[in-house]
Amino acid sequence: MQIKNNISNHKRIFAGIVLILIALFAVGIHFYSEGNTVGNDILVFYLAAKSSFLDLQGPYLSENAMLSQLLSYGKLAKPGEDYLTFSYPPFALLPILPFIFFTFDWVQAIWLSILLISLILVMIACFPNSPRWILMSIFLFYPFAFGLLMGNFVIPIAIILFANIKLIFFSKENHTKWIEIILASLLAWATCKPQFSWLFISFILLAAIQQKKFIFIKSFVGALFIYLAASFFILPNWIEVWIDQIKFYQLSNPSDLQLAVILNTFLPENTTKILLPPLVILGVFWVGYSFFKWWKKQFDLFLVFIVIGWMSHLLYPGGVDYRQIVFLIPFILWINLKSMRNPILSSILWASAILISWMEFALFQMMGLQYPFKGWLFAAYLVWAIFVLIQQNKKAEEVIVQPL
Repeated sequence: MQIKNNISNHKRIFAGIVLILIALFAVGIHFYSEGNTVGNDILVFYLAAKSSFLDLQGPYLSENAMLSQLLSYGKLAKPGEDYLTFSYPPFALLPILPFIFFTFDWVQAIWLSILLISLILVMIACFPNSPRWILMSIFLFYPFAFGLLMGNFVIPIAIILFANIKLIFFSKENHTKWIEIILASLLAWATCKPQFSWLFISFILLAAIQQKKFIFIKSFVGALFIYLAASFFILPNWIEVWIDQIKFYQLSNPSDLQLAVILNTFLPENTTKILLPPLVILGVFWVGYSFFKWWKKQFDLFLVFIVIGWMSHLLYPGGVDYRQIVFLIPFILWINLKSMRNPILSSILWASAILISWMEFALFQMMGLQYPFKGWLFAAYLVWAIFVLIQQNKKAEEVIVQPL
């Protein structure tokens, strides 16, 4: 009994320290950013949450978009600019509900503080054997830094994916059922941005089925139904309005698949239109084949994550630079779980990846240089991924040729 009390006290102390850190960071961010709208995305979410939970008019009001534009740009958006519309299902706003009574300057400060500290703490919890400097510098990757500043949902979704990947694939502890219920419920919320999370969620659920984690699976399905029910409660005809909102978003924002963008860089547009459908089918088949071979224990787990990161990016419609987090996740997993046997090489790769992630931003955005190819970080990812695939294939061949 004394041991349980001590553990409970330690948890309370830790929670108190975390809350103090969040409060201190929030005050500092608020002081530094006062009077400025730093996070366009969190502004969109905040206005959508207020019109949904306070005004009971739903999240898709055109007035919200106009106000977001005025506060972010100082004017209404022109054709070619982001109209800052809310294009998520209504249940995506549930994490914003506690903040609707705050003023926006405090909301963006608190939200950024929560995301930053949560990201670092989850990294430390998932990879306890990795060097602390690596884990605490994850926000230095440009896509993570950009996502944090914008306050986009990709950051909490990435945090949720890391926690679930740790639970399902790499945890040897016997967790209580409440851990599974909580993480599965959070994973269900991550479906609010399917273009980012769909392949990761599919693989996590497949692994949960293989491991017969029925509590996890039931919690995911149950939570998803609750979220959908909440969406109907927020706005009864949300599906129809949401689809219209997505159509408008596609008209006002680039929505081509990243695969099409890359092909158009090197090929005529007509050739891209011919090649794109079979390449998409081939990519989906490759993912499915990787899942199948892994299920049969004939494919390395990290190679599946590499394929997921690869195809999640290529099949990502439009998006801005924080979409690159989809292929950084496998790299981060590999660095912290696979390559720590060579910490010097891992540190060099980690630091190099951070520098490369900022190179394109520095050259194109800050210096104004123009190059036909954009996507240097993904190109670096491909080089690393191909190297890992070749090395893994060599290891597999060595096993095959070993005498019995």
